Amino acid sequence: MSKSILVRKEKFYSFIWIIPIVAVCIAISLVYTSHFNKGPKITLILNSADGIEAGKTAIKTKSVEIGKIVSINLTDDLKYVKAIAQMNNNVDHLLNNESKFWIEKPRVDKKGVSGLSTILSGYYIEMLPSKVGKKESQFVVLDEPPADLDSSNGLHLSLISTSNKKITAGDVIRYKGMEAGSVITADYDFQSNYLVYNVVIKPPFDKIVTNNSRFWISSGISATMGAEGFHINTDSLESIISGGISFDTPDIDGYSSVHAGTGHKFNLYDSFDDISNKYEESKTIDFVILLNKPPKGLVYGSPVYYSGVQVGIVKEVPYFKQGFELFYDELGKSAIKISIQMERFEHNHNRTVEELRTDIINLIKKKNLTASVETLNLLTQRNMISLYEETGTGPGVNYFDGYVVIPSKEIDFSGLQHDVATFAHNLSKLRINELVDNVNSLIKSSTQTADNLAAISNNINTIVDKLQKDDISGELLETLNKLQSTLDSYGSDSALYGELQKSLKNLNDTISSLKPVMRKVDEKSNSLVFSYEKNDPQPKSGKK
Repeated sequence: MSKSILVRKEKFYSFIWIIPIVAVCIAISLVYTSHFNKGPKITLILNSADGIEAGKTAIKTKSVEIGKIVSINLTDDLKYVKAIAQMNNNVDHLLNNESKFWIEKPRVDKKGVSGLSTILSGYYIEMLPSKVGKKESQFVVLDEPPADLDSSNGLHLSLISTSNKKITAGDVIRYKGMEAGSVITADYDFQSNYLVYNVVIKPPFDKIVTNNSRFWISSGISATMGAEGFHINTDSLESIISGGISFDTPDIDGYSSVHAGTGHKFNLYDSFDDISNKYEESKTIDFVILLNKPPKGLVYGSPVYYSGVQVGIVKEVPYFKQGFELFYDELGKSAIKISIQMERFEHNHNRTVEELRTDIINLIKKKNLTASVETLNLLTQRNMISLYEETGTGPGVNYFDGYVVIPSKEIDFSGLQHDVATFAHNLSKLRINELVDNVNSLIKSSTQTADNLAAISNNINTIVDKLQKDDISGELLETLNKLQSTLDSYGSDSALYGELQKSLKNLNDTISSLKPVMRKVDEKSNSLVFSYEKNDPQPKSGKK
């Protein structure tokens, strides 16, 4: 019996092949993603590779990873570290020459504590992207965040300074103690010989800045001995620790304010007190005062008053003509240059400097405007200039080196000072202790005398009683009685003795009260004029 053969047709494919096909597709996808989705490679130049590891250190912007360090080597000159970073493909348009990189790590600086998260996660490189600029593939990595990190939004200004105080990029700018901006760059203009600080004021403080704003260096605490005495100024605790710059926008009556635009230039004053001595030159008028002898107690910044209102300052003392040669030219009268500052008192913005000059000249002509040097502070021996109107018409207008001369009247205080000094000297020479001893001796002597008189009076009483018993003449008894009455009037119980004792006691108290006065005069000769609560201030040596 023949066997039949069953022939079956096999399937062309098998489900088992699906697995390798899927694997191949995945591999192709990975290759494509790895090769075609990669971004560009960039070169980063660092000062040190501290905390940077190949294959681990990420490049981030706003906490989003956009790349990673793939290799680290030294540069050919061995001075720097060259790191190759593989960037993602979606950041190619951000790699411009305006983009900035820096190492993000824990920091403690003027702005506070930052980067604490990197203690656990490790250092990473932060990128500040820029959409403007030329394409770039090599960048320098900064050790610190750039000072203009937050300067994209805000008002950019320029501050001009000639101060020796140090201001660096990143220093904080404050408005009434609140952080309002920061210093971006600090440069020196060699042509103009001053410092230029580019700063940014953040919103909403940028709306406060006008053409009337004033900027000054806030060192936190300052002590000055000026014409008006000893002053101590303190700022906020943050300013004392970190310093920086402060600004304010005063409301100057009569002057319209205009919002400051980008690039506006302001003077940066050395301190807040320095602002009052440096008003805008375009709003000041200079005059000259001539005196017969050089004034004492006047320095730069000494106030100038008119009717009790400060209208300016002493600008130069002594003031010499242009081309004057000391020890060669004749000195003549001593000149003082003063500056009348309109911003101190002017409330009518329509009045110009020339109109104010004309008004002052009219005061000199018609109302005899006169200047004199008067005492401002006896303790510091500083003086001031006082402007007032004398009776009668003025002598006319004279000029000195091109400046209008304000007539002067010298007030001599030397006589008063001499009298006070002489009185203090004579008072200090009084022998107070001897006077007190003499008065005490006089009181003791008067007491003994009264006791003696009382004893004599008692003896006379005894004699009178005895004579009365012996029936002696009445005239003798009357004489003895009168003598006894007289002695009784000088006794310790008499009114006369009481008045004498009272007078001597008052004299003793008066002399005793002079003791502390004399002690003060001995220790401090000017205690008759000044308060004796504290010792004279001793100047301290300047900081080196």
